[in-house]
Amino acid sequence: MATDSKGKNLQGLWEFYNTLGNVSRQTEFKNGKVSGAYKTFYYTGKPKEDLVIQNEQLNGPMKEYYENGNLKMEAQFVNGKKNGLQTEYFRNGSKASEETYRNGVKDGPVKTYYESGGIQYDGNYANNEIEGTLKEYYRSGRLLNVYQFRRGNQMVNT
Repeated sequence: MATDSKGKNLQGLWEFYNTLGNVSRQTEFKNGKVSGAYKTFYYTGKPKEDLVIQNEQLNGPMKEYYENGNLKMEAQFVNGKKNGLQTEYFRNGSKASEETYRNGVKDGPVKTYYESGGIQYDGNYANNEIEGTLKEYYRSGRLLNVYQFRRGNQMVNT
């Protein structure tokens, strides 16, 4: 439980500051527990993380940022577990990867990208293991290799 200087449970939106006077964290409290928006900031005051906590777990969208302000990662959480698409970005803002999660486990399409924007790998996960066809591409976009996986084990390189 978080309490104020008088021993009362924290309620509502609270801001915490660093030695420069910039906000380092914004947190919503309900009955002394974090509940709602939770944001952290770099020492410079630029956003670092933006998420939602309900019932002491991540619930809803989560975003992380680079210090330059560009988006680093975005994902969805349900009851503390990733659910749905997670997208990661390079520092320059271009997409680095896309992964699908179900109940905190990789399960579905996955793609990784070159920093220039082209697809590097295109495949699928099932129950946290690479499954089926995984395609690898040259930076030019031309197909380099096709791999086959079963339960995370490479079967055939065609």
